[in-house]
Amino acid sequence: MDQIDEKFVPDLLVIQVGSRVDFPNSDAVLHHVYSFSDAKPFDLPLFHGRIHAPVVFDQPGLVVVGCNIHDHMVGHILVVESPVHGITDERGVATFKDLPETDYRVGVYHPDLGLPAEAVAFGSTRIAAQRELSIRVPGRRELVSNEALAWEDY
Repeated sequence: MDQIDEKFVPDLLVIQVGSRVDFPNSDAVLHHVYSFSDAKPFDLPLFHGRIHAPVVFDQPGLVVVGCNIHDHMVGHILVVESPVHGITDERGVATFKDLPETDYRVGVYHPDLGLPAEAVAFGSTRIAAQRELSIRVPGRRELVSNEALAWEDY
């Protein structure tokens, strides 16, 4: 999970318990990456060009990552027990291939939805079958300008 232009890149990782995550700093400024999350608290002062040992995520759960210097920097690491996990593409689609025929429970996480992630049960299905799950996520409001607006323009 790199730091580029004072942002975590990517801003969301989904990993399996036991995975290691590197936190390189590609910015020319100091970052102090930390998490107070129960699943994995850590504290890393990161200088540009200095390599830090990867962090091992050994418990399932949500890890919210921040920068102690740049409060606007927020990242999310969802640590899951299942080897089957993924992240949606730019169209909002996640594709899972070569899954064995069995029952599945699908959990969904998005920073704007909060936790716990809702799990949806899918019964056994043939591998060739396609199942679709649609979830509407509320739009995120972002600051597009630092200029103050008149009261009636808010």
